[in-house]
Amino acid sequence: MSISGLFGTFSRLKKVVTAGLDVAWGGLLFGGYLLGTPRPPHGTRIPVGVDLLSSAALVAAAWTLRSAAPEGTLRRFGTRMAIGMSLGLVGDFCMKVSVPAGMAAFGAGHVAYIAGMLDLSDALGNSSALRRYGTWSVWIGIGLLAWYLVVHQGPKSGTPLAWAALAYCLLLASTVGVATGLTLQRLRFAPLMFGAMLFLLSDLIIAMKLFNPSMFEMIPEALRGDIIWLTYGPAQALLANALLFAPSSLRK
Repeated sequence: MSISGLFGTFSRLKKVVTAGLDVAWGGLLFGGYLLGTPRPPHGTRIPVGVDLLSSAALVAAAWTLRSAAPEGTLRRFGTRMAIGMSLGLVGDFCMKVSVPAGMAAFGAGHVAYIAGMLDLSDALGNSSALRRYGTWSVWIGIGLLAWYLVVHQGPKSGTPLAWAALAYCLLLASTVGVATGLTLQRLRFAPLMFGAMLFLLSDLIIAMKLFNPSMFEMIPEALRGDIIWLTYGPAQALLANALLFAPSSLRK
């Protein structure tokens, strides 16, 4: 069944609410970037607080979708994705004051994402161990290489936070791996996979900023101040709306 078919099962109110929240997210994030005034030290354009409001809109959208999902697999999947989004919003607030606390909140959110995708994969059937664990292993390797190049090769490597970043990077890579396996199982989940990939990219940019400033300074100045949110925001939007890509026929 198409995405529109699943959306068509929602009440008119929930259709309007979900669409409105997604539009609000895009307007806040990209409107803030286009209309905002650059601020030092990196020329950030998105106004203070607008970034958090955009995340809050996605959390509301995820819970709205969850409430519209039929009981069974789709409701469980929607619940876990909404929990992951909610923990992401907690992480957004935490990152303003404590990077380790933010990492912990985001990490817990990714555990929820992974659990939801694995459960959905099992319900879809015909999931081969090679496809699931093969893609997972490949992305673990990519995550390890990315951490080595961005963090371990940087001037601020060797600290407890740098080693914590390794575990966090491998967890995010695991999310991409599971999403890739799910996409190979059903191509309709490609947007979910791209969302997970963007999330990993966004956090690697944060790692550049924290552990490898010279690499971060290579990002064009016009994007440097907002590139984290301009990658993280779309990543979260694709994850928040992941339920729309699931076949509505799943009832168990």
